[in-house]
This record gives sequence, C-alpha cells and structure tokens, in this order.
Amino acid sequence: MNSEYDSIFKVRNHGASNIHGIRYQILYSIYCSFELLNEKNSIQSIQLEGLDDIDLEIKNIRTFKNFIQVKHSSKVWTASNLKSYKKKKGVLENFIEEYRVSPDSKFTLILSCELSDDILEISNYHRFDKKRKLTVRDKFRELCQSVKDSTEFEADSLLYNLEIISVNEDKLFEQISQLISTNFDINSDILKIYQHFFISSFFTWAQQRKIITQSDIRDIPFSIKESISREIDFEAFGKQYIEKVNWTENNDEDFFLGKNVRPGMIAHGLPVKRFKWLNNVEKSFTTNNTCIIRASSGQGKSTLLYQYVYDNWPNDCVYSLRLAETGEQVSSIISFLNARKNSHLPLFLIIDNAGYRTKLWAEVTQECSKLGFKVIISIRNDAWYNTTYESYSSFEIIEPKFALDEARLIFNFFQEKGQIHNLVGSPEYAYEKIGSDKFLIEYIYFITHGSLLFDRLSEQIRALSNNGDDKKIEFIRWVSLAEVFHVPLLISPMINALAIDIDPNSFLSSLYDEFITIQDDSVKGLHYIRSYNLCKILFKHYPSVETTAINMMSSVSEVHLTTFVLNCNLCNKINNETFIESLIYHFKSSEISTQIRILSGLFIFGEMLYFRANHSSFQIAFNKQGYGGIYGLLSTLLPGHPVDIITPYKKIHDFSESIQFIENLEKELKIEKRGKDLCYQYLIGLGKIINFSTIRKIQDIGLLLKWINFCNIKFENFEIIHKRILGEILIDDLSLYQFSMLSLGFYRYDIKKYEEWFLSNSPSILSYLMFNIDCCQRRCKYPQLRRYLFPSPFKVIAKLSNLIM
Repeated sequence: MNSEYDSIFKVRNHGASNIHGIRYQILYSIYCSFELLNEKNSIQSIQLEGLDDIDLEIKNIRTFKNFIQVKHSSKVWTASNLKSYKKKKGVLENFIEEYRVSPDSKFTLILSCELSDDILEISNYHRFDKKRKLTVRDKFRELCQSVKDSTEFEADSLLYNLEIISVNEDKLFEQISQLISTNFDINSDILKIYQHFFISSFFTWAQQRKIITQSDIRDIPFSIKESISREIDFEAFGKQYIEKVNWTENNDEDFFLGKNVRPGMIAHGLPVKRFKWLNNVEKSFTTNNTCIIRASSGQGKSTLLYQYVYDNWPNDCVYSLRLAETGEQVSSIISFLNARKNSHLPLFLIIDNAGYRTKLWAEVTQECSKLGFKVIISIRNDAWYNTTYESYSSFEIIEPKFALDEARLIFNFFQEKGQIHNLVGSPEYAYEKIGSDKFLIEYIYFITHGSLLFDRLSEQIRALSNNGDDKKIEFIRWVSLAEVFHVPLLISPMINALAIDIDPNSFLSSLYDEFITIQDDSVKGLHYIRSYNLCKILFKHYPSVETTAINMMSSVSEVHLTTFVLNCNLCNKINNETFIESLIYHFKSSEISTQIRILSGLFIFGEMLYFRANHSSFQIAFNKQGYGGIYGLLSTLLPGHPVDIITPYKKIHDFSESIQFIENLEKELKIEKRGKDLCYQYLIGLGKIINFSTIRKIQDIGLLLKWINFCNIKFENFEIIHKRILGEILIDDLSLYQFSMLSLGFYRYDIKKYEEWFLSNSPSILSYLMFNIDCCQRRCKYPQLRRYLFPSPFKVIAKLSNLIM
C-alpha cells in the first residue's frame, strides 16, 4: 500500500484523520466480497452498514448469517478493548445488540494488530478442554457486564458463536491482489487498475449502505476490461503522453552546473526555497485550479514548479504531461483523465516547460479544470505568446523575477552549507557580476564556482579544440543553435551530415549530460541558457549562424519545421532571401505535409515582422481608442481578404474624428514584407522545380492548393495535379479531414475543374458524405441531389451488404 491509495480516501473524506482505519475496513470488505463468487458458498449478499458521521468508520459488514466488525489498530488489542465506555460503544455491545435481533447469527471480529493472550483465549475457546473453557467463559461473562442489561445466557451464546481473527494489512492487500488475478485472469500490468476500481467502488458502496451482490462484483472488472480492450482510457499512459513524476532520479552536481532541474533534485533538498513565489503559487490555487509560472529561461520556473508540487501535493498522484502535439494525443490524454475521475482516483498534473512537444497543453488544462484536477505549468514568455489559449480563461499567472533581496537569501543559504566559492565575497558582488539579464541559473553557478557559466563552457570548448575534436565541436554548435531555436535535431541525419566516422554510441556518450541530452531519436541541449552561452562562444567569428542553420535543416524533423523556420527568420543574423532559397533547395522533393509546415513558419514570421515594425502605431491606436482602435487599424490589414469597416462609419458624425484618426495612422504604417509575401516567394521558387507527378500523398494536395490560392499563384503544370486527382484518388480511402481539405483547396484554386471533378464523381462523393457526416438532420433543396443524399432504405441496405461482402 502506498500514499496514492491514502489519497483516494483523503479526497473522498475531505482529509479525515482516521484514514488508516477506513482503508483497512474497506480492504477487508473487498476481501469478503470474493466469497460471493464462490458458487459453493451460501453467501448471497454482503451489506456494508455505512460510515459513521463522527469517526468515519465502517460499523460492520453483514453476510447472510455472519455479523462482522473490522477494527484497525497500531497497538496490540487486549480484552479490555472489547468493552463499552461512557462515550464509546464497544465491540461486545454491538454484537449483543445484533444477537438480540438475530440470535442465530455468527459473529466475527477482524483486527489488524496482533492479539494479546486474553484475546487469544477467547478466540481459541473451542479448542480448550472443559475446565479451561469454564475459566474463559467466566472471564468473558465479566467483560459482557459492561453492556447494559446483558445476561449470562447472551454472553455464553456470543462466546460460542464468536471468532476473532488477526489479519495484517499488507498481507490482506496481497491476498486481495491474488484473488483479483485468480478470479479475473489478469496480469500484473493492469492489476493496479483493478485495485483502484475496487477500492473506489467499495468506498462509495459503504457510504450508500449498499447490499452487494455477485453481479456488483462481476460488473467492476467488466467495465474495466471494456475500457482496456478499446485501449482508449489508458492509451495516453501506455504511450507515455502522460506519466508519473519520478522523484528519485537525481544528480546533485547537475544542479550547480546550470543543467535542467529534475524532480529528484527537489526531493533531495538541493534548491533554495523561494518562499515569496511559493506563497504566490499557493494563493493562486485558492481561486483557480490552474497556475501558470511564466518567465524567460533561467529564472527558475521549473525549480519553483517542482518545489511547490513536492511540498504540497501527494507525490504518488502527480503526473507530468510529456507529449501533446496532435489532436489524437490530446483525445487520448483526455480519455485517461476521465478514467481517473470516474474511478475517483486523484490526479495532479504538471506541465514543465510547455512548448513544442506539448503545444496543445491548453486543451489538456481546460479538461483538467472541468474535472476538478489541479494543474501547474511552467512556460517561457515566447512559448506563451505562441499558444492559443483564448478559450481557456480560468488560470492565474505568476511571473517570478530574480531580484537582489532573493539573491541575498540564496547566498546566505549556500554560505551556511559551505558552498560559496572563495572568490565570491558578497551577494551584491555576484548579483552585479552576472550582467543585466539577471538569470537565476547564472547566479547560482557563479556563487558556487567563482566564475561565470560562459567562462566554464569556454574552457570546455577550448579543451575539445586542443584535442582536435572538431566534429564534437560542430555537433555541439548544431545542437546549441537548435536549442536556442527551440527545436531538437534528429540524430541519424546529423551523424551522416557531419560524417562522424566513429562509433555513434561512443561519440554521443562523450557529450551526453554535459552538452546534450537524448530523447528517443532526437538530441537537444541541456538548457536554453547553457546553449545560449555556447552559441556566443561558437559563433564568435566563424562559421556564421546562417550557414549553420542552413546546414542543419535536413536534421530537423517535419513536426518541428514550423518552429525552426519561424525562429531562424526571427534571428537577425540570417538573411531571409538566402534562407528561403535554401529551404526550396533542401525540401523541393519533400511531401506536401512538409511544405505546409514550412509555409506556416514563413507566414507567422512575416506577420510578426510586420507588426514589430509597426508596434508604435498599434500602441498609439490602443492608447487613443483602446481595443476599438486596434480593431479598426487591423480591419484593413488582414493578410487574406481585408474587411473595410471604416467606410460605413464615415457618414456617422459622432465617429468622424475617430475614423480620421485611424486613417491618418494607417498612412504612417511602414511597408514591410508580410507572411503572404514570403509564402509567395517560397511557392514561386518551389513551382519552378517541383515535380507534381512524383508527389506520393496526392490526397494532401488540397492543403497546398489552399496556400497557392491564398498567394494568388497559378502553376502552369497544374494539369498534372488535375489529372492525378481525377485518376488516382479513391474517395472512400480518404479521411473526412483529407476529403474536406481536398475539396476546399481544389474549389478555391480552380472552380471549373472542381465542378468537373464533382460531377464525374458525384455518386461516390455524395454517398461518402452521407455515410461519414454525423448530423441531427439532413436537408437538401436541390431535387437533383436528393436521390444521392436520401436513397431508399433498400438501397442503403444493399450498399452496406456490398461493403460487408
């Protein structure tokens, strides 16, 4: 048994003190219930007599002819514990009261502790000779005198029908596990799920004073097996989209070397507690279920997150979101969350460094809020502003900043532990020395090492250079730049591109946990601040950032291309024209999905560049007219189809001054290349060399056609695409999303060609839509289409029969 099971009871009992007693009583109830599955047994039901409102103990368990009381104690029970006292009814009184109602009952007392000699005498009454029995009987009669109006006959009858058993709690839990495995033929992988369901169900039943039958027990595994067989509820956990936090893994030295914080460091007591910010996090949970810790890298976000969780949440119930990149993954995670909720299992979620691998974190967080699960998130400023979170409003943001008063507290903490370097004389000196950015990670490194992280990394790179490890340096250069761009790199393409001719395992091991970390088939930097410092060292003179970014393009996985393209362009050391030409060259033969990600990155970058260049104008509009000013200015600047909301208001006198202000401000906007212009440049270059006849996944062509139409481009060789759509695409093989994108893209690019395709495939298209679109009601005002959308029942049955055959 662990604290996760305790947490179930604490959550359900609102923190009641007698958790161990309740837990033991529930466990024994479960143990008894398996007798219902024994066909030879006469027991037909078990009644849980409820939870006492005062001490939250199960009063008793009743079978057909057996009245059971279950007691938990950390101390050895003696005979005096059976008696009643002024403020507490004893076991004997409960038993005698039941005897008076059902004199033919058997009575059982279950104890978690060892039995004293006088209790053992009562328990072994039937094993003694006649003389010994008389002695035990007389003692038992004396005990029963504590019950008002009890008679010797009642005491003797109770003694004769009484059984006292000592059952160790750990042994009891082990026996339950064996019973579950044996009766339901399950393996150890899902045993814990069954244990959770049984405990949660029996707790509810005890509160309801439910009479439990065989069907109730059989229903529990049935619902569990149904979920597991679908692999829905537990897929997210099995595929490690979400996993339990490991509080044991730790390396003390890593904390002082500016590497990513791990939960084990917190459990080991390494970081200094930042009480000001921890209190702010605690306050945020009084009004919301979600707290967001937002700051730039190096400000101690992760440390603050793990410190709060370790101190305040039950560690066995804390889960970490590891992957939420797609809608399918989010759906799987939500199913897991609901399974925990339906099982009455507590869950506390952390999302550390929310970003590209968990970009849909807001959707997961919103579901947690609905279910009542608490969530704490750490996120960089740039990742926050790239997140779509408008629909999710129930959160509070904490923005920790590293100030001098905190620097003094941290300095004193490390000084008491004797970990301040002798070259560092005061916290004020160290705080000044780390520069204007004031990174917490830099400060801790400096006061414990006597030098800046930059200096330490410079020495390490110099040592590699002196040893002739040029390929290691280049590998670090690529990984560090990628980390600054917030993307990992694929290992195999890197090994090939850098022509690393030694054993890859040995090569990677020599850099692991000092410069790089490895996750699956990807490699990334240890921490943004370390990588940022390494970039300052490795790009001081040669090579250029632009050259390295272009060279490592082929090592970026498709899923991270949008982020890579965006952040490369945002870097002012890269020429956009040259970079786009390189993109075309590297990805001219890539699938359409890759092209879409590149176009998305270029578009976002262009729009960011435009609004950065005109930031002052938008600020003036906001200061003068609030969000209305922003909206008015934006309406004519939409990248696709501008909407003129200004003209209709010109005739209204009250708005004339405001309209004139917006129009004058619009004239002052700086003309910059926007996202649409960059996408146009890329598509024009791509159109000159792309071979549409070699595209394998033609079903994705609709997405590309949408972008081509958006940029007002017409390709001369579109006829090849048209013929392939007409000749190759089997509509029934498309997902609804693929079909929708194909139809929309095709329609926008060439309406006439689209109509030709639709008319030649209309029976298949309309039948496909009928069978794939779920709706409450279908309406069709075109008689010529009605026969396709609303065929007779006989035709539907015939079509289904053909599909089945």
